[in-house]
Amino acid sequence: MDFYMTTAKTFGARAKQDYTVLPEFTYITDDLVVKGGSMYAYWHDGLWRTSLTDLIRYIDKEVIDFTTDFQAKHADRDVSMKLMSIHSTTVMESFQKFCKNMPESDVEFNSSILFSNVTPKREDYSTTQLSYTPTSGPTPAFDEMFNKLYSPLELEKIMWFVGASLTNNMSKIQKFLFLYGGKGSGKGTIIKVLKMMFEGYYSGIDLHKLTGNSEFATAGVRETQLLIDDDSDLSTIKDDTNLLKLTSHEPILVNNKYQSTYSVTFKGLLVAASNQRFKVRNIDSGITRRALVAEPTDQTHDYGTYMTLMDKMQFELPAIAHRAIEMFNKMGPAYYENYVPFDMMESTDLFFSFMREHARALGDTCNLKSAAELYRAYLIDFDYDTGGYKKKAKNELKRYYATFVDQKKIDGVVVKNVYSGLKWKDIFPGEPEPILSFNQGETEEQLTEYFGLGEVLSTFDKVAETYPAQYTNAEGNPKVRWDEVVTTLKDIDTSELHFVRVPLTHIILDLDKKNEDGEKDLSLNLAAAKKFPETYTEVSKSGQGVHLHYIYDGDVDKLASEYDDDIEIKVYKGKSSLRRKLTLCNNKEIAHISTGLPEKEETTDMYKDIESIHWNEHKLRASVKGNLELKYHSSTRPSVDFIVQLFSDAEKQGVKYDLQDMRQDILSFAASSTNQAGYCIKAVSKIKFTTIEQEDAHEIQVSAGQQFYKKEDLYFYDVEVFPNLFIVCFKRYGKNSPITTWINPTKEQIASLVELPLVGFNNRRYDNHIVYSALLGEDNLSLYRQSQRIINDKNAGSGMYSGAYELSYTDIYDYCNAGNKKSLKKWEVELGIKHDEFELPWDQPVPEDMWARAAEYCGNDVVATEETFDATQADYNARSILSTLSGLSMNSTTNQHTTAIIFEGRPKRETMKELMYTDLATTFPGYKYSFGKSEYRDEDPGEGGYVYAEPGVYENVALLDVASMHPTSIIELGMFGRYTQNFKDIMDARMLVKHNRLDDAAKVFDGRLAQFLGDKDSAKDLSNGLKTAINSVYGLTSAGFENAFRHPDNNDNIVAKRGALFMIDLKHAVQERGYTVAHIKTDSIKIPNADPEIIRFVSEFGEKYGYTFEHEDTYKKLALVNKSTYICQDQDDVWHATGTQFQDPYVFKTLFSKEPIAKEDFFVTKEVKQASIHLGDKFIGRLAELYASETGEEVFRVTEEKRGSVSGTKGIKWKLSSDWTGKEDIDMTYYKELVEKAIENIKKVGDIGILLPDQFEVEGVIVDGVLIRDADLPF
Repeated sequence: MDFYMTTAKTFGARAKQDYTVLPEFTYITDDLVVKGGSMYAYWHDGLWRTSLTDLIRYIDKEVIDFTTDFQAKHADRDVSMKLMSIHSTTVMESFQKFCKNMPESDVEFNSSILFSNVTPKREDYSTTQLSYTPTSGPTPAFDEMFNKLYSPLELEKIMWFVGASLTNNMSKIQKFLFLYGGKGSGKGTIIKVLKMMFEGYYSGIDLHKLTGNSEFATAGVRETQLLIDDDSDLSTIKDDTNLLKLTSHEPILVNNKYQSTYSVTFKGLLVAASNQRFKVRNIDSGITRRALVAEPTDQTHDYGTYMTLMDKMQFELPAIAHRAIEMFNKMGPAYYENYVPFDMMESTDLFFSFMREHARALGDTCNLKSAAELYRAYLIDFDYDTGGYKKKAKNELKRYYATFVDQKKIDGVVVKNVYSGLKWKDIFPGEPEPILSFNQGETEEQLTEYFGLGEVLSTFDKVAETYPAQYTNAEGNPKVRWDEVVTTLKDIDTSELHFVRVPLTHIILDLDKKNEDGEKDLSLNLAAAKKFPETYTEVSKSGQGVHLHYIYDGDVDKLASEYDDDIEIKVYKGKSSLRRKLTLCNNKEIAHISTGLPEKEETTDMYKDIESIHWNEHKLRASVKGNLELKYHSSTRPSVDFIVQLFSDAEKQGVKYDLQDMRQDILSFAASSTNQAGYCIKAVSKIKFTTIEQEDAHEIQVSAGQQFYKKEDLYFYDVEVFPNLFIVCFKRYGKNSPITTWINPTKEQIASLVELPLVGFNNRRYDNHIVYSALLGEDNLSLYRQSQRIINDKNAGSGMYSGAYELSYTDIYDYCNAGNKKSLKKWEVELGIKHDEFELPWDQPVPEDMWARAAEYCGNDVVATEETFDATQADYNARSILSTLSGLSMNSTTNQHTTAIIFEGRPKRETMKELMYTDLATTFPGYKYSFGKSEYRDEDPGEGGYVYAEPGVYENVALLDVASMHPTSIIELGMFGRYTQNFKDIMDARMLVKHNRLDDAAKVFDGRLAQFLGDKDSAKDLSNGLKTAINSVYGLTSAGFENAFRHPDNNDNIVAKRGALFMIDLKHAVQERGYTVAHIKTDSIKIPNADPEIIRFVSEFGEKYGYTFEHEDTYKKLALVNKSTYICQDQDDVWHATGTQFQDPYVFKTLFSKEPIAKEDFFVTKEVKQASIHLGDKFIGRLAELYASETGEEVFRVTEEKRGSVSGTKGIKWKLSSDWTGKEDIDMTYYKELVEKAIENIKKVGDIGILLPDQFEVEGVIVDGVLIRDADLPF
């Protein structure tokens, strides 16, 4: 290379004796190109190269070789060398200064592609060369891959670009390739193939940065043939200047940090791939002329096929290139010259979309006022912000009209702000310009063409396919009464004469103009129709009239019946219907209008055409829904009045209905009234939304029967709901039983599903109601909205149907005892089965290529439901026992079973008379309850149980526990009158079973329990079931909602309160005898240094109130940290802990139990609500099982608004338990800190030496003076 020479120089005092070998750089060179004050490329071994590292190595090698030779020739001298790779030699610094002083080069690199059959020359200025030469040949892998991913027209665009690049013609083409589509749709595959074909000739670029306002926006521009942004974001283009220069191949000033600027002319192809549309500011935006959009089919290959085809395509590159070149040569460089991405423009440029819809209505001449108001109405229709609409319209209209004047006289009237000369070709390029003003000389053929009339698919037939319809009889009248009609328009041959019932807001302008001979004239009618907004149009059955279809957004009740002579305004009310026979039509959408039609005086007789209906819940629901959609009345108040009347009629007819789920929708609808909101809300507040009483619900559950199924006959199911997707998965019990998956199932499929004995997880509160709606025929969007109401509404009944609860056989979550009531995801983790979380948001449509993944997630939940069923078999058996005793179905709730058992299935109106309420002040003088707060002996007894603590470290602590405190309180208070005995029998039976007195247990409750006491396992199931029932009763006595167990006066929860007041009295009595009360927790008391005397006293004190104390244990040691947290050692030297800090397995085993540490003891479960957990950038889900890791990542709680740490994880790196790599990876610092914090909390309340005196005998590490065992890790 000619820009340096290697030389030996003498330096220093011994200059005549010592030498230093180094490179010297020369400015006279043909082998070095400098741009921006830095080395750009150098010529070496027949190719231009750009690697500075390779250059350093080459120069250093030459210096070393020179030094070796020179030393050999001058053995008597000291010879040193300066290498470019060594910073202290300053050779690199000298080279950098040399480059800055070099003249700037303006040569263009890589302006042409060199194939493998070409020998590169210096004047080519190419830094690379392709490894192949285009050759004709078959491309089966390419064809199979892309014939599925892209349609022929879309693939043609891509191949045209490839051919243009390979023939070095891109400099003549001012276009770039925009690959638009969802994730996994094929964009990435195109990018991979392009990179294979242009290996060495491509570079990455960030178009978001290029179109931003950074001073270094152009830093990514390179002299190459292909610039690729494979994850582009052009949704917010701040400045498109650089993008336009890049695609028009104009010089761009490249500004890199720490370099001088230099000019680059990009002559290649720019490729952008994105799942977002690019932003079009307006029709003049340069990007509208430069982007050529290619969209995939959204069809995909399976993974195996995809990888095989990708491997094979590497061998087809020469043939693919040859095919692309031939295609480009055939099509030519100007093929897409007039291409405009209308979809992108209409989606992102609102005014362009408005003009395409309303150009005909605006006409060749328009004024600002009318155009602006039309634009405002357009914005309102799509729920867009209307701020500044007039200014926007004024400026934008100038782009679409040739001239603008401040004022102009039209037909003798001065009009302000007038636009003339509509630029039709800018709005509809390639389409013939229509006649925008009617001339008498127009022919019928011209007018028919103008309206697009022909034998095409009818828009109305599609829109109205579900509308009631019937053929005419011989006289041309409806064949049957409308209440007997079961056919809809899709069942009708619309080319035959028929009637169809349309919504109230669907109006027809019926044009029947006649010529001089008094005959209807199609030409006259079409000419007259041009004055109305463009819409779906039909020629009448006579072939001479015209029907213009509109959706009227105003009040149809106010419309006049005539617009003009021979032009009727037809509104179809009550039983009236559209008489129709399809001949010719266009395929336009049915337009919305709200003004422009004449009005008449308003009528008040709103119900005159309503036919008498015999109501049931389904009809009532459908009619209410129709009113909410304004199908019968065009405004809110009359619709609300109609809804009120519907409910009133149904109630008078004695219909059993439950429409409580629609309450919020109806209230929201009422509140939306512009001027009558107060009236409407008041009217809705009087509606009786359900006529089903508690007794009716009981009858439903009894009628559902007590059918019991073997578990082998059960079906487990789950559903998932998205705005565009409804999935049902189910399987029969059994490990090898396959999963059936339905994507957007039909109503008939759902009907077959509900015939099975279904078992779900929380299905009574969710899945059943979705399935019930699907059974009623609701579409996907309606199911999604219902799902959101169930999940998000605070109203517990929102989105739920009374008839849905009994669709299933039973609900695992409902029958589980309190300790087992946890999310399905937690069950997955605890059971060690596959824990799956869906990675897409639940409130967004699912791309079709992700439907299979969504179904896989749903199927996994079904498997998890089955596994949870097996894990909770004892709870299931308990539910079976309750169902047998109650006479209700397995699907009834625990509360319903308990109610039926205790009250013997009698109606609530009878049992309520037996309920008893006791004023506790009569037993505990001085007790007060007011406004939700209680007071007794200057203390707060709490509203759910009394808690008292004197934190400290104690020895010999007696634990005395009241046996069944709350049930005993219920019995002592006689709360259920004569039915209290039933409750007492249940409680006694459970205690007898608990103490293995099965024969005695078989005698209580009238012997009804004997059938479950045949063996110990059945007895255990019975005990579990009775415990569940007992707990249910207590919950119902204190519930905030009305139920059979709650006395109307029981606002202070007298069951829990009686026990609390008793415990306060007991505490004072014990303290008065000189003993310490360390802890009281609802129904237990802990007394340090207790002797037999105080234990006997406590027992006798309890007996006075009906409570039986059991001496559960005397703890050798107890550390009470706070009201809810303690650690204790029992008489058998077994340790117990409450509170998550001390229950942590590592802490508990290290400090207390001394059990071997297992790897599972390091696992921590984290769960978030209304958010998702991310490990680094990886989506995990709502729940994750983790361990602290030396090599892990941070854990984040991610919502749409923010990203923050998951509670308790900040500052620590984590890994999933499933990614466990061994004990060497554990971050022991985290776990030892847990131990240290636990010790510190104990030390705060007392002497830790009392609790852990043996710690100093265990080998380990000292933390704050206390020796902690460094636990063995046997795994």
